[in-house]
Amino acid sequence: MLGVFGYELHKCYALTGGPGAMWYEPVSLPKSEIGWAWLEAVTVFYGAVSPNCTNMSDYSRFSKSSKQMYLGITLSIAMTGTLIPIMGMVTASNTLENYGTAMWLPTDVCLQWMMDDYSAGTRAAAFFCGLAFASSQLTFNVLANGFAGGMDLSGIFPRYINIFRGAVITALISWACQPWNFYNTASVFNSVMASFESVTCIL
Repeated sequence: MLGVFGYELHKCYALTGGPGAMWYEPVSLPKSEIGWAWLEAVTVFYGAVSPNCTNMSDYSRFSKSSKQMYLGITLSIAMTGTLIPIMGMVTASNTLENYGTAMWLPTDVCLQWMMDDYSAGTRAAAFFCGLAFASSQLTFNVLANGFAGGMDLSGIFPRYINIFRGAVITALISWACQPWNFYNTASVFNSVMASFESVTCIL
């Protein structure tokens, strides 16, 4: 993500001297709707980080002190819930200037690279970006979903299910909801995150 963000930002600065026109677009909402927009933004943010917050106890119980727990929670939420979305918005603004289309998905950006220049260096960059994203998704899903689901199922049925079996069951069940469709577009992503908020923000 840092590589894609840095490359697109550098290219946009070389073209326009800034992060792109989208970044400077004024707010066109009437004043009566700005407050509701902020409320929606807060709930969407919490919806995005709420699964990790609810699973945090699976890991924080291994910490030797409360300071370690608080530091881990703060850093993880700050990294995944704040910096990454900002980088995504800046990259979308950059790609609008660089290619004429605002791109939300990193895979679309890598495909655009190869459409513009199908050289060995570009293909290598796209390959390593894809490998990094695939490995990060695999690691994230194993730790955030598989391990947490395995611990929950082993806690409910300790006689029959251990953590490994629970993680496998969680992985098999997850195919039913087709999670790869959650991130196709920014609007779908926001809708998915909003579905978490309808339950977690009330709690």
